[in-house]
Amino acid sequence: MRIAQRFLVVEALAEPHVAARLAWGFARASVAILVLTAIPLSSARFRIRYATTHGRKHLFLKDIATYYGMSYRRSGKRSQLISKYSKLSFEQDKSRATIRGVVVHLSHPVAVWKRNAVISNTDFHQLVDPIMRPAALSQRSATRVLLDPGHGGRDPGCTVGKVREKDLALNIATATARILRAKGYVVAYTRSSDRSLSLTERTRIATKWKADIFISIHANYVGVSSVAGVETFCLCPKDTPSTYRGKTCKKKCLGHAYNKLNARLAFEVQKQVRQSTAARDRGVKHASFLVLRNAPCPAVLVETGYLSNATERTKLASAAYQTKIAKGIAAGVVNYRAALAKGKKPKRK
Repeated sequence: MRIAQRFLVVEALAEPHVAARLAWGFARASVAILVLTAIPLSSARFRIRYATTHGRKHLFLKDIATYYGMSYRRSGKRSQLISKYSKLSFEQDKSRATIRGVVVHLSHPVAVWKRNAVISNTDFHQLVDPIMRPAALSQRSATRVLLDPGHGGRDPGCTVGKVREKDLALNIATATARILRAKGYVVAYTRSSDRSLSLTERTRIATKWKADIFISIHANYVGVSSVAGVETFCLCPKDTPSTYRGKTCKKKCLGHAYNKLNARLAFEVQKQVRQSTAARDRGVKHASFLVLRNAPCPAVLVETGYLSNATERTKLASAAYQTKIAKGIAAGVVNYRAALAKGKKPKRK
């Protein structure tokens, strides 16, 4: 197979025991190749192949497993990448995957190309790889955290009886701030009282305050009372559909500059809130919410539970459970900052 002599070289650190150099080759055939050489532990060369299917570039999961130094197993429609450090699970025709014990919703379903399970190039580079490798991220400041309690004032948000979303969001934000400040973070709010605030004003505050991290806090409501759990949204990459409503995000916006960081922040927050609360894991999802589109820094929106579920509503109304959520959000921020510290150093100007 002839490969055009044009490469994008990327330094990579895969699973803790693997270092690699990644070179992207552009093919003149239906299958192209990513050429990797493991260093310094091995001089062996292996390849990540990609093919165009469903109108998009897709990478072979089997080769991605090799890239991460993991074993690959496929049974029926399920593919798994496994090592003593991590486990990733994917299912053919499904967008729902599991990465390191956390449910993650891909932008596109897992596909099959000539009997090979493949995932979209976007999902690999903008979601999976940032979660798997701190080296896929760039080092940057992560000490100034802006908490955004949803709704407020004339807008109560979801309301069931005396339980109002705006009150829960503010309580959780206040508890989160207290925990983060005790750990040395600088924390501010978009609102610290029951007042009305537009979505545009919230991101303007983030810009003016020069936030490093933006976290919007909400509770949810649906017409099916059995639905429960926590979910964390980050911005859907350009030209990918929202998990929330399926609408494709066609316009490039400010938040797209932080796609990889958004994904890692959402993963860490989702993982820690779920562990802290033992709530059902509804996963990391994508949406084109205005506060995510216009955020001047890495940003996520946390749906802390469902007021339409009686059991979860009772928990959310309790100060003890609100504190558990706050501890989870704070732990997610701490883990995100730790991941950034292991990322690529910015180039000197």
